[in-house]
Amino acid sequence: MAQVIFGINALSGRSIQSNGSATGAWDFTNAKSFMYYTVKKGYTIYGWELGRNAICLGKAMSPGGSPGPFLWTSGSARASCELGHYSGGSWAGAELPTGNELSGSGVGVRVAADQYAYDTIYLQKVVQDIYKGIEPKPLVIGPGGFFDANWFEEFIDKTTKSLNVVTHHIYNLGPGVDEHLVEKILNPSYLDDKVDAFNKLQNTLKTSATSAIAWVGEAGGAYNSGRNFVTNAFVFSFW
Repeated sequence: MAQVIFGINALSGRSIQSNGSATGAWDFTNAKSFMYYTVKKGYTIYGWELGRNAICLGKAMSPGGSPGPFLWTSGSARASCELGHYSGGSWAGAELPTGNELSGSGVGVRVAADQYAYDTIYLQKVVQDIYKGIEPKPLVIGPGGFFDANWFEEFIDKTTKSLNVVTHHIYNLGPGVDEHLVEKILNPSYLDDKVDAFNKLQNTLKTSATSAIAWVGEAGGAYNSGRNFVTNAFVFSFW
């Protein structure tokens, strides 16, 4: 049986600084309204993930004519961000392009571990409130980014009573713009590279007071949609 998990735009309400850091608290308004919508409809949601690919680029207007909040949605081959609003018992919006992971040094933009932990704790409180009297409650998941040992250790240690699942992404080959992808694909060491990250994450969980488990929330060869004539060609079968 398929389980439904939604990733939430973790940049909502923050200010993006010139150095790539996103500051300020997470604005939960949009996520909260969508949660209420799923409860009203009687939908069973397995989990809510704060993070994943969360940057929405560009501006758009909601159907009512005013700027609407962003809501993360996902597709099979490419993720998207939905500009929408909840009104009259339905959700309406339009898809926009998305950006990248927020943990560690981030890809394009980043959020500090202590702030991310604070927002995750608040997400857990929101879930507990909205799903009061409903069991089982959705899992609280995060951060949905690339593994950075120091960042993840701080994040996990500060969310021991709030986080159910720690998610990280794996793209061993790096960005799709890399002109040496073919050489990397044919080099087994790049596939083995993430063993160390797995071990470090498991050790972090074991030495922490958390009961959270680790998931690979997203994986592939090269991020940013890969590279034409490489990740969509025969050579990629070796990966």
